[in-house]
Amino acid sequence: IDLTDPRKRSRGDIAEVLQLLSRLNGVTDVVLGLNENESVQCAEVLFGDAGDDLCTRAQKIRKTLNLFQVVIHPTRCAAAASAEGTWLIEGPFTPKPKLTTGAGDNFNAGYCNGLLSGLDPEACLVTGVSSSGFYVRNCRSATREEHIGFLRQWAEAGGGEMP
Repeated sequence: IDLTDPRKRSRGDIAEVLQLLSRLNGVTDVVLGLNENESVQCAEVLFGDAGDDLCTRAQKIRKTLNLFQVVIHPTRCAAAASAEGTWLIEGPFTPKPKLTTGAGDNFNAGYCNGLLSGLDPEACLVTGVSSSGFYVRNCRSATREEHIGFLRQWAEAGGGEMP
């Protein structure tokens, strides 16, 4: 689930939709994906303070709402929380992206592709940040072959920042 940008919504509206997600998790596994600002807003509505640690924030949101997973994806990294633990992956950050609008959607698509492929949350973070990383450099989503090639380039670069 991607909430889109809740900045223009009231705290009551945000609280209501978060409770609906909690109820929905009773019938299916809900993965809540949030950019950093959305995660701060949700944390402030749920428990008054976001704190600084992404993994802690993701896990607190997940536990408070009793969700399957919560994923937070800022531009430089991504964090995931599940009942099994938390994970943080530094992404293939570029200081000069060609396009950022849609990067979060591509992250979500990559993460969900990992989930549907049976990967664990840490590997799903890798598929998410690499999908987004390709997108911001190329102004389009990767084909399967391009995604694999991008993952190889990122691994060869040491798994950190890339041009």
